[in-house]
Amino acid sequence: MSTPLALQDILVSIADSLSQAQQQLNNMPQYDSLGRPSTIYQLPYLDFNIVLSTQFDVGEPTEESVSNNTNNGSNSSDSYQLVANALKVRKVLPSTLKFAAASTKTASAKALLKKASNDTADDAAETVDGSESVTTISGKFVAVLPNEGLPQTIISVSCYNDSTRETKSYSVFLLKVNLINTAGEALAYQRIEFNYDKETSYLLNPDAAYEILKKKEVNNLEALRFTSQEEFTNQDGYAETTVEISKTAFPRDFTIVIRINAGITTKSISILT
Repeated sequence: MSTPLALQDILVSIADSLSQAQQQLNNMPQYDSLGRPSTIYQLPYLDFNIVLSTQFDVGEPTEESVSNNTNNGSNSSDSYQLVANALKVRKVLPSTLKFAAASTKTASAKALLKKASNDTADDAAETVDGSESVTTISGKFVAVLPNEGLPQTIISVSCYNDSTRETKSYSVFLLKVNLINTAGEALAYQRIEFNYDKETSYLLNPDAAYEILKKKEVNNLEALRFTSQEEFTNQDGYAETTVEISKTAFPRDFTIVIRINAGITTKSISILT
């Protein structure tokens, strides 16, 4: 039986929660009611320990297990079931997060759980010897400057209807991207990704999306296709691709959202069919 949350989900949830906490701090008024500057707080890092306890108990044999053991010539009727896992996280995280390091080690249940948590150690350690496995994962999230302290990336996108390439079945649009930084420098030979944001597109067109979901075209990968979904900027910081949109798969005046990514920087544009 799998645990309710994967380790990746746990770490992402912690990061998201503490990023929101830092965002709330960033949104505090810069001046109080008397015009005095307010104190600005920054969450610099998080040290954490995650304790995962996996306990196995001997369960009652079922008719199926007894039958299987009898057929296999085995005298054992023990069936094991994953019972519980526990985790404990301490301290607080920053707004811009980076997973720096992690270490894993395994030890006896009583020794490790007593060290990690005085609240849960006694209860969690009351198990049969050899029936519990405890793993501790230690690490740190640290606050870093966006883009590692380099000037921030700016994505400029323009979209044109290429009527010369339009067919009876598809409308064709040309997407041109200009990648520069806040210092005004062109970013050459950087990878650009183009993706269809279906979820956002459907949220912007709820009525039309309902009608689309009833059609077979919703599962047709040819409804929207790119000449290339990955390009690299030239020496002047420019890249381009074309997107073909099926005229039958999408109704008129349907807003299609295209997401453009350059590293951690994202920009979205909308195309009206």
